Amino acid sequence: ICSDILTEGIKDSKLGSVFIPMSLSYQYESSDKAYIQHPLLISSDKAYLKKDFSVSGYEYEDGEISGTQILALRTEKKLDKDNISTAVFFGSSQIFTNEADSKVSNGMNMRMFTNTVNLLGKSGSSYISIPPKSYYESLNIRASAVVYWSSVLLVFVLLIWISGIYIFLKRKRY
Repeated sequence: ICSDILTEGIKDSKLGSVFIPMSLSYQYESSDKAYIQHPLLISSDKAYLKKDFSVSGYEYEDGEISGTQILALRTEKKLDKDNISTAVFFGSSQIFTNEADSKVSNGMNMRMFTNTVNLLGKSGSSYISIPPKSYYESLNIRASAVVYWSSVLLVFVLLIWISGIYIFLKRKRY
């Protein structure tokens, strides 16, 4: 994760990282002074680009490009004295899905999405987004506990029922 305004709160976070499934790689030429490129996400030097996923699998094969790859990029072009055009490129169409965000990132993909919307949506107001947290916890009860408490409840109900019949019959006699 490179230092940039879009990676604020992500780069130095100890909460997680950004997960980019099936990403493309970007290249740019730094000689053109009209454009300023800011890499956002880069791979490690052990990464490699697959040419064909369907046939060969995920292992490295001869002829594939290996090394550091740019996976996300922010590009700016100064239009005139006061205006700058900004474009943000992400190499994966799946980066902002809930599935990708829940894999390893602890909400960091959505934080990057929020930062991107805030940057590109400069309308004088700030878009604030607090990512929701799921507090769903499942209740696990052992079968032996269910049998035990069901038996206790059944005995309790039978005792109340039998005592009710006993009291009814006792009152009917007198």
